[in-house]
Amino acid sequence: MYDVYANAREVAVNLSTQDSPYIDEACAWMTRMAPSFPEKLMDPLVWGRYVRDDTSNSDDEIDMLARGVINDIKSNIRNEKRDPDFLRGFYAVLSAFAAEWWTRAWVVQEFRASQAAVFIIGQCSVKSAVLMAIMIALAQTSLHDLRLPDSSFVGDALKHWSFDDIDYITALGNSIMLLCGTAYGNGGLGEFLYLCRFRKATDARDKVYAYLGLIDSKYEIKPNYESKGPEGVRRMLIEITRQMIIHDENLDILRWVFPKRSTRHRPSWVPDWTELDVYATAFPGYMHKFSSADPQVAFSSHDEVLSVRGAYIGTLDRMEPPSGTQKAFGHDSWKFHVSQDCYVHVASISIRSCKLGDQAWILFGSEGVFLLREENDAFRLIGLASVKDDMGKVWRMEETCGQRRINII
Repeated sequence: MYDVYANAREVAVNLSTQDSPYIDEACAWMTRMAPSFPEKLMDPLVWGRYVRDDTSNSDDEIDMLARGVINDIKSNIRNEKRDPDFLRGFYAVLSAFAAEWWTRAWVVQEFRASQAAVFIIGQCSVKSAVLMAIMIALAQTSLHDLRLPDSSFVGDALKHWSFDDIDYITALGNSIMLLCGTAYGNGGLGEFLYLCRFRKATDARDKVYAYLGLIDSKYEIKPNYESKGPEGVRRMLIEITRQMIIHDENLDILRWVFPKRSTRHRPSWVPDWTELDVYATAFPGYMHKFSSADPQVAFSSHDEVLSVRGAYIGTLDRMEPPSGTQKAFGHDSWKFHVSQDCYVHVASISIRSCKLGDQAWILFGSEGVFLLREENDAFRLIGLASVKDDMGKVWRMEETCGQRRINII
């Protein structure tokens, strides 16, 4: 599918499937934002690197032209936000961005692969490069500048617009970052799937398969629709996680497992890539001597069991509820004593999962401290924790920590 769009002579996308009283204003607004769009910026591939404004110190001619266009759009939004005519066009454009087409999982690949897309809104059209510049400017505009002013300034005609919902703006911003060609940060496939978490698909597997044309080819992942229903999704989640562990050569993706709000039945070490709701790096890492060590992974029982090397820290044997000053991962935390001079702090978002008797472990190839629960000579992954000594300082792992291979089910 990626090749189809990448090699197409032209792609036309209709963003307006029904009449709107503000369609004309939307077209006029976009023309007003880019009245003299430089020909050198018409290549849509130019725009990917401007999403995060990483070119602010560049003297390259293209960079300077692009920054000028983006800054002009941002300035117009700030300066004209109380002009009813301006706002009608602005909210009509946002309405076009909210069209059903943008919400689908496959559209990310379609949009990014297309070399020459034209977007149709009512009776007018706009080239992809112009639309990208507008989208990037919106991504760099603060939420305050996107809020709807008091209706007394804009008249009754605008009262039905309500684009100041934070979740909507966040989703729009994440979509813009991806659609403009930049996978935000360096978190790999997990981060990519997280940024696309709001996208829709009829088959849950497409919330992963839709992006295979955009990710590093080292992941040997091929769409498989042979198994039907929940079992098909379950097998896909296991295979995706297995491939990521093998090719990333670490266990950092285990941080995507938490919190376990998904109801899908799967091994405890497998994130539900179709329902990610917490950014993995929101959980702080714990650097230790085995953080970069080879995890020496192995899979068994039809890839249901993950075998890794780890170091045992201790067992949770005494709990102290939050004192008002204890924090872990930005939340109130529960403090558990696990050894003579060692405590782990478990955030409130994970406390329901753990209990006394669970064990704190370090796993080779990951910066995290994991809570495991022993079950039939194996373990289940229960939660993440931070670890401190009895003085509240970062705990230093002793050479005597018990190291062994364990199975996680």
